[in-house]
Amino acid sequence: MTTHSAVGLAEALGLPPPTDEQRAVIEADPLRPVLVVAGAGSGKTETMASRVVWLVANGHVEPDQVLGLTFTRKAATELAERIGRRLRRLTNAGIWTPKPLDEDGAEPLGGIPVVSTYHSYAGRLVREHALRLGYEPESRLLSEAAAWQYAYEVVSRYDGDFFGQRLHMGLEVIAFVFMVVIIGGLGSIKGTLVSAFLVGQVVSLGSLIYAPLAQMAPFAIMLLILLVKPTGLYGTAFLKR
Repeated sequence: MTTHSAVGLAEALGLPPPTDEQRAVIEADPLRPVLVVAGAGSGKTETMASRVVWLVANGHVEPDQVLGLTFTRKAATELAERIGRRLRRLTNAGIWTPKPLDEDGAEPLGGIPVVSTYHSYAGRLVREHALRLGYEPESRLLSEAAAWQYAYEVVSRYDGDFFGQRLHMGLEVIAFVFMVVIIGGLGSIKGTLVSAFLVGQVVSLGSLIYAPLAQMAPFAIMLLILLVKPTGLYGTAFLKR
C-alpha cells in the first residue's frame, strides 16, 4: 500500500514539488512498464531520481533492485549522485531504513542502485559472465574511435605493394570480361556476361571448400564457356525470367 506521495516526499526532502506530468510518471504503477517521451531540458533526470526515491520509500523495491542506464557518463554520474543523496535524506528523515549491516559491519552486497551508461553496463556483463560462453572476462567493447585506430594501424603497418596489387587485379577483371564478350559473341553480350556471373558464383562457392580454386576461377569460367557454347543463350533465358 502506497503511503508516501511524490509531493509529500519532495516536501520531506526539501525539494520543489513535481509538476502534474512528473507526478504521473513518479507514481505510475510499479508492476507495469512505463514509456515516457520527453525532450532535452524537460527534467528527465529529476523525474527518474524522484521515481526511484518513491519506489524505495514505499517498499516497492530495494535500492539494489534498481538499474538506471543512460547514454553519457555525465548523465549517469548526475543521476547516481541524486539518487544516493536523496536516499540518505530518506534515512535521516526516518522515512526509509536501509538493510542492516552484515555480521562484519559491512554494507550488504549490491545495496545501492546500479547507474551507468549502456556501454559500461554491457562491459560489466561481459566481465562477469564471459566465461559462461567461453570468452575471456577481460574482453572489452571497442569504441568507434578505437576501431578506427586499429584499422589505421593494420593498414599503416602493411609493407606490400597494395595499390599495385589492386591495379593488377583490376586489369585482370577487365581483360577477362573482354574475353567473355568475344567468346560469347556480340549478339548476346548481356546473356554471356550473366552466364559468366552464374558460373563464377558456383566456382566461388567451391573456393570456400578448396581455397586454391579461387585463383583458378577466371580460367575455369572461360573453359566452361568454351566447352558449353550455348552458355550465352542460358544467360539470356535467365534475364528473360
